[in-house]
Amino acid sequence: MLDESDVAICVQLWSEGRSDEYQGYGGPLPKGLTFGSSRDVVRATLGKPVKSENGGPGKGLFGGVLLPWDLFRSEGRDIHFEYSDSGVDIRLVSISLPSVVITSGAET
Repeated sequence: MLDESDVAICVQLWSEGRSDEYQGYGGPLPKGLTFGSSRDVVRATLGKPVKSENGGPGKGLFGGVLLPWDLFRSEGRDIHFEYSDSGVDIRLVSISLPSVVITSGAET
């Protein structure tokens, strides 16, 4: 995502197979985590999230399914993790300025 001055304010890193439109990110994730890391591993590595949601049917946009997610603050950045519905792996990582919170691919 870019701000009005074309400065990147958010970067989204998608796991393989998440989208037919985009290639999955194959590089390193923050703090040595991988897309195979579970929600429990993310929390053990980064500590208690500043915000979180367990997700579920009817909680997403237009009454759809909302996947579980956690939001952490680290080194002046927000790091948002979206997990598979069971929380066994990471589907999306968004790294942004603290004023931009990304959940389930939509700005909030």
